[in-house]
Amino acid sequence: ITVQALETAAAISKALILEPIKEGFSEYELMLNSLQTTMTGTGLSAEEVQKQLDRLDEYADKTVYSTRDMLDNLPKFTNAGVELEPATTAMIGIANAAAHAGKGAREASIAYYNLGQSIATGYLSRIDYNSVNNAGIATLQWKEAMVEAAIAQGTLTKVNENAYQAGNKVFALQELFIEGLQERWATTDVMMKVFGDYGSEFTEIGKKAMAAAQDIRDYHMLM
Repeated sequence: ITVQALETAAAISKALILEPIKEGFSEYELMLNSLQTTMTGTGLSAEEVQKQLDRLDEYADKTVYSTRDMLDNLPKFTNAGVELEPATTAMIGIANAAAHAGKGAREASIAYYNLGQSIATGYLSRIDYNSVNNAGIATLQWKEAMVEAAIAQGTLTKVNENAYQAGNKVFALQELFIEGLQERWATTDVMMKVFGDYGSEFTEIGKKAMAAAQDIRDYHMLM
């Protein structure tokens, strides 16, 4: 019994003391590597880069996403030519959008890659949309938010309750995200507005999405 008690105490001590220290050093190393890589890729100063890395780290601390999830995917934006600050904003918004759709880090990573490409290109392409849609992130609410932002930006005109004009053509809501994307109405500004709203704690959709990102639904998320 004494031996078993000592072994149990040792295991608990390791779990509560040694593992967090080990994880802390691992996260610190990850942060340093990300700092150096991002500085090299963007040409920004250490202070400018660290400010955005801290935003991602703080977000990870509050949600089911890990710091590694956020920092590992940052180069997908900066390498695509997206500036660091809007890239950080978009990443938080995309992560929240994925959580709001009931998806996790794997699906968010798919969205990071494809939406990073589209944001850098200047508009949402059909190929990138298909990837996001297949990942289950392109919910009806997200589509409606995209349309509303596009109307506000002037790249779409609402004809009636379920018809929108892009260029010289008129599309129904679902058609906008199939044939309609070739009209390039879903610009970078539109996407950044939507993901900015998803990533904000002060918008209605942002509050709901942030709550979803903090919702633990399985053991993996708990870890």
